[in-house]
Amino acid sequence: MIFRLFPKTQKRLNYWYLNATMPLYCRRADAIVTVSECSKQDIVAHYGLDQAKVTVIYEAAGPEFRPASPADQERVREKYGLPEQFLIHVGVIEPRKNLTRLVEALQRLQDGGLCVPLVVVGPKGWLYDDFFQRLEQLQVRDVVCFPGYVPLADLAAVYSAARLAAMPSVYEGFGLPALEAMACGTPVVCSSASSLPEVGGDAARYFDPLSVEEMAAAIRTAWTDSDLRSAMRQRGLAQAARFSWQRAAQETLALYERILARRAN
Repeated sequence: MIFRLFPKTQKRLNYWYLNATMPLYCRRADAIVTVSECSKQDIVAHYGLDQAKVTVIYEAAGPEFRPASPADQERVREKYGLPEQFLIHVGVIEPRKNLTRLVEALQRLQDGGLCVPLVVVGPKGWLYDDFFQRLEQLQVRDVVCFPGYVPLADLAAVYSAARLAAMPSVYEGFGLPALEAMACGTPVVCSSASSLPEVGGDAARYFDPLSVEEMAAAIRTAWTDSDLRSAMRQRGLAQAARFSWQRAAQETLALYERILARRAN
């Protein structure tokens, strides 16, 4: 639903294609699977569908996402040139991820005497020029690291090495990086928009993604309070454990069986 809700964050051809074809897909489908209640409500509202046609089946962090050993954390620090302490963001660099406001929040923290290095894991996506132009204007450019794509074999250790994970997106269909970070024992601060409160539950600390001030305040509080981070870590591990790919597979199979039974009748 991102293309409908935030068309300016999409490539023009992608928007035209989805805008033309999605109504047809929704009409012809026997059932629609989506990954959050937020996405379900957006699909129902924008396409006038019966609620019963849309089933929510949550994603989960993979089994490889778990707290890494200190040795593995040190290995990836050396391999990717990571700071000793850092805030991590994982995802493709594109407008919806809201990275411009994130670095502006870090600038605000630095102006107040708190330097928070940022590691942005993920490739360049699309429409990212404004972000990099803004970053060059800010004094935090020297503490922002771009290791690019990190393979799955190293990603859990990179999450684990981070002091804090941030997900400032203006919209997510689910928000898997937040769950992956929690599964690795990394406290998460994230946007209060869209599906992210479903994913983060009571483990994450939330902010308005359109407010640089709120974002900076949430990061400052979690970054400077070790007791809070410890509590967030424990709640995050418990929250991540509530999601399961086995359950997702079982629920998907059950949906297929219901559809086949209806067709047989």
